[in-house]
Amino acid sequence: MDEEKWVTDEYMPTTDEYWSVALVTSGTDMIVASSFVGMGDIEEQERKHSASCIEIYMKKYDVTEQDAYDYFNKKVEDAWKDINRESLIIKEVPRPLIMRVINMTRTTNYLYKDGENFTHPGEEFIEHVKSLFIHRMDI
Repeated sequence: MDEEKWVTDEYMPTTDEYWSVALVTSGTDMIVASSFVGMGDIEEQERKHSASCIEIYMKKYDVTEQDAYDYFNKKVEDAWKDINRESLIIKEVPRPLIMRVINMTRTTNYLYKDGENFTHPGEEFIEHVKSLFIHRMDI
C-alpha cells in the first residue's frame, strides 16, 4: 500500500498522490458499508501515520498551518453544499440509505473538523463521546 511505503521511506507525498489514496485509507467507505450490514465495531491497531493532508499542503505551497486549515475548511464547506444539494435531488436511492451515508459523513466531519480527534482525541471530544454513550440522559 502506498501509505505504508510513505511511512517506511519517510516520504512526503504530493497532494495528488495523497488524494489518490486518502478516501481508501481513511476507511470511510468501509465504515459506511459496515453501517449497512451491522458489522459492529472496527478497531485500528496502533501504527505510525503518514503525513496528513495539512502537512502535505503546507509543504507543497509553503503556507502556514492556519492557511492549510482555511483551504481545507473551504473544501469541506463546498463538499457539504454538494452533499446537501444532491441529497435533496436524488430520488433513485431510498431516503434511509442516503441518511446513513450523510450521518457517517457528519461523524467523519466531527472527527476531523478541529484537528485529528480520531488519532489524538482532545478533552472536549472525549466528553462528547461520553455524553453519547456513557452518561445517562434524563428524559
